[in-house]
Amino acid sequence: MSDDMPSTAFGQELLTQELVTFEQVHVNVSQTLIITTEDRMNLWLREVIGRIKKQSEWIAPLSLVVAITLTLTTTSFNSFLLPSATWHAMFVIVDIIAFFWLVISFRHLSKPLIIAEEIEQLKTYSPIPDSNLEKGGVEK
Repeated sequence: MSDDMPSTAFGQELLTQELVTFEQVHVNVSQTLIITTEDRMNLWLREVIGRIKKQSEWIAPLSLVVAITLTLTTTSFNSFLLPSATWHAMFVIVDIIAFFWLVISFRHLSKPLIIAEEIEQLKTYSPIPDSNLEKGGVEK
């Protein structure tokens, strides 16, 4: 453990000296170095992962619409605890709700994630402040 401390401190000191003198760090192939805090990276990654998850939200409502529509077209409802007309009406209502859910979830498919744009966003990323913190509220 004591062997790691001097090399870590040396690496940090060397990196700090290089950053103080140069605005961009280039290593052999003209690469740009992005330095950010762990908190900022964590917030940025949560935002990107959230957008990626939203792009696949259409799967559940599409499955419901297909299943319920097939059920409505192939089934003759029987009375079981409720009259058959009530069962049919409930399936129609759920089918309509699932269809609207599907339409709403399709709006997230309009903008694909482009890695180059996400990296550019990381370079200037600033998390949106929580409205509770601005009003003097307590952080959750």
